[in-house]
Amino acid sequence: MKGMVDAGGGEGGLTAAFEALVTRYFEAWNRHDVKGIRELLSEGCTLDDWEVSEQGADAVARANGKIFEKAPEIQIDVVKTHVSLNTSTVCCEIIVKPTQSGVTKLKVLDVLEIERGKISAVRAYKR
Repeated sequence: MKGMVDAGGGEGGLTAAFEALVTRYFEAWNRHDVKGIRELLSEGCTLDDWEVSEQGADAVARANGKIFEKAPEIQIDVVKTHVSLNTSTVCCEIIVKPTQSGVTKLKVLDVLEIERGKISAVRAYKR
Protein backbone atom coordinates (compact mmCIF):
# COMPACT_ATOMS: atom_id res chain seq x y z
CA MET A 1 0.00 0.00 0.00
CA LYS A 2 2.74 2.38 -1.07
CA GLY A 3 4.20 3.13 2.32
CA MET A 4 0.94 4.08 4.00
CA VAL A 5 1.13 3.48 7.73
CA ASP A 6 -1.91 1.79 9.22
CA ALA A 7 -2.96 3.92 12.18
CA GLY A 8 -4.98 1.05 13.54
CA GLY A 9 -8.15 -0.60 12.45
CA GLY A 10 -6.62 -2.67 9.63
CA GLU A 11 -8.08 -2.05 6.20
CA GLY A 12 -10.88 0.03 7.70
CA GLY A 13 -8.28 2.34 9.22
CA LEU A 14 -6.51 2.77 5.89
CA THR A 15 -9.78 3.40 4.09
CA ALA A 16 -10.69 6.06 6.64
CA ALA A 17 -7.23 7.65 6.33
CA PHE A 18 -7.51 7.81 2.52
CA GLU A 19 -11.02 9.29 2.75
CA ALA A 20 -9.89 11.88 5.32
CA LEU A 21 -6.97 12.99 3.14
CA VAL A 22 -9.21 13.38 0.11
CA THR A 23 -11.79 15.27 2.17
CA ARG A 24 -9.08 17.71 3.33
CA TYR A 25 -7.97 18.13 -0.29
CA PHE A 26 -11.44 19.06 -1.55
CA GLU A 27 -12.08 21.31 1.46
CA ALA A 28 -8.85 23.21 0.69
CA TRP A 29 -9.82 23.27 -2.99
CA ASN A 30 -13.21 24.81 -2.22
CA ARG A 31 -11.53 27.44 -0.01
CA HIS A 32 -9.17 28.18 -2.93
CA ASP A 33 -6.37 27.53 -0.44
CA VAL A 34 -3.33 26.92 -2.65
CA LYS A 35 -1.03 26.59 0.36
CA GLY A 36 -3.40 24.09 1.98
CA ILE A 37 -3.53 22.05 -1.22
CA ARG A 38 0.28 22.12 -1.47
CA GLU A 39 0.65 20.71 2.04
CA LEU A 40 -1.36 17.61 1.04
CA LEU A 41 0.80 16.80 -2.00
CA SER A 42 3.93 14.68 -2.17
CA GLU A 43 7.01 16.38 -3.63
CA GLY A 44 6.78 14.41 -6.89
CA CYS A 45 3.02 14.79 -7.28
CA THR A 46 1.65 14.87 -10.82
CA LEU A 47 -1.49 16.45 -12.25
CA ASP A 48 -3.05 15.37 -15.52
CA ASP A 49 -6.39 16.55 -16.84
CA TRP A 50 -7.93 17.49 -20.16
CA GLU A 51 -6.16 20.88 -20.22
CA VAL A 52 -2.91 20.64 -18.25
CA SER A 53 -0.14 18.30 -17.18
CA GLU A 54 2.14 19.30 -14.31
CA GLN A 55 4.79 17.61 -12.20
CA GLY A 56 5.96 18.55 -8.72
CA ALA A 57 3.92 19.68 -5.74
CA ASP A 58 4.60 23.39 -6.27
CA ALA A 59 3.61 23.22 -9.96
CA VAL A 60 0.44 21.26 -9.17
CA ALA A 61 -0.56 23.75 -6.46
CA ARG A 62 0.13 26.69 -8.83
CA ALA A 63 -2.00 25.06 -11.55
CA ASN A 64 -4.89 24.95 -9.10
CA GLY A 65 -4.27 28.59 -8.21
CA LYS A 66 -4.61 29.51 -11.88
CA ILE A 67 -8.01 27.81 -11.95
CA PHE A 68 -9.10 29.92 -8.97
CA GLU A 69 -7.90 33.11 -10.68
CA LYS A 70 -9.84 32.30 -13.87
CA ALA A 71 -12.99 31.20 -12.05
CA PRO A 72 -13.13 32.92 -8.63
CA GLU A 73 -16.48 31.35 -7.72
CA ILE A 74 -15.56 27.79 -8.70
CA GLN A 75 -16.57 25.03 -6.29
CA ILE A 76 -16.66 21.24 -6.25
CA ASP A 77 -19.36 18.94 -4.93
CA VAL A 78 -18.10 15.45 -4.17
CA VAL A 79 -20.87 13.04 -5.13
CA LYS A 80 -19.22 9.76 -4.23
CA THR A 81 -15.80 8.34 -3.38
CA HIS A 82 -14.46 4.88 -4.10
CA VAL A 83 -11.37 3.75 -2.20
CA SER A 84 -9.09 1.03 -3.57
CA LEU A 85 -6.47 -0.13 -1.10
CA ASN A 86 -5.05 -2.49 -3.73
CA THR A 87 -4.04 0.42 -5.96
CA SER A 88 -3.73 3.10 -3.23
CA THR A 89 -6.23 5.28 -5.08
CA VAL A 90 -9.41 7.14 -4.35
CA CYS A 91 -11.77 7.74 -7.27
CA CYS A 92 -14.08 10.68 -6.73
CA GLU A 93 -17.18 11.42 -8.73
CA ILE A 94 -17.41 15.20 -8.59
CA ILE A 95 -19.43 18.04 -10.01
CA VAL A 96 -17.43 21.17 -10.80
CA LYS A 97 -19.48 24.35 -10.59
CA PRO A 98 -17.60 27.26 -12.17
CA THR A 99 -20.11 29.83 -10.81
CA GLN A 100 -22.29 30.13 -7.71
CA SER A 101 -25.41 29.86 -9.85
CA GLY A 102 -24.02 26.61 -11.22
CA VAL A 103 -25.18 27.47 -14.75
CA THR A 104 -22.40 25.41 -16.29
CA LYS A 105 -21.54 22.21 -14.47
CA LEU A 106 -18.93 19.62 -15.34
CA LYS A 107 -19.17 16.00 -14.32
CA VAL A 108 -15.64 14.84 -13.56
CA LEU A 109 -13.94 11.73 -12.26
CA ASP A 110 -10.85 12.51 -10.19
CA VAL A 111 -8.43 9.68 -9.48
CA LEU A 112 -6.10 10.51 -6.60
CA GLU A 113 -3.14 8.28 -5.80
CA ILE A 114 -2.00 8.15 -2.19
CA GLU A 115 1.57 7.49 -1.13
CA ARG A 116 2.97 7.80 2.41
CA GLY A 117 -0.03 9.81 3.58
CA LYS A 118 0.18 12.37 0.75
CA ILE A 119 -1.47 12.75 -2.64
CA SER A 120 1.06 11.62 -5.24
CA ALA A 121 -1.05 11.99 -8.39
CA VAL A 122 -4.27 13.66 -9.50
CA ARG A 123 -5.84 12.56 -12.77
CA ALA A 124 -9.08 14.22 -13.84
CA TYR A 125 -11.42 13.02 -16.58
CA LYS A 126 -14.47 14.90 -17.89
CA ARG A 127 -17.53 12.75 -18.29
